[in-house]
Amino acid sequence: MKVGDLVRHTGASGWWQLEGKIGVLIERIEDNGMVDTQKHRWHVEWCSANIPRYYRELLCWPQHLEVVIKKT
Repeated sequence: MKVGDLVRHTGASGWWQLEGKIGVLIERIEDNGMVDTQKHRWHVEWCSANIPRYYRELLCWPQHLEVVIKKT
């Protein structure tokens, strides 16, 4: 995954509210040491209009996202 890729949320780990939603990867956020199970998360600009603000502002784990179209 890289900035500019179009992704779909898988709804993994209880995030069913985002399942199937489409967005663009905006920024890779490196782990700040507070969560030692992952190395980074993604800031996603969601294209779907029906996502509540709370979910729009969350950072997503890479395993919850699948790439639909890779940026060339």
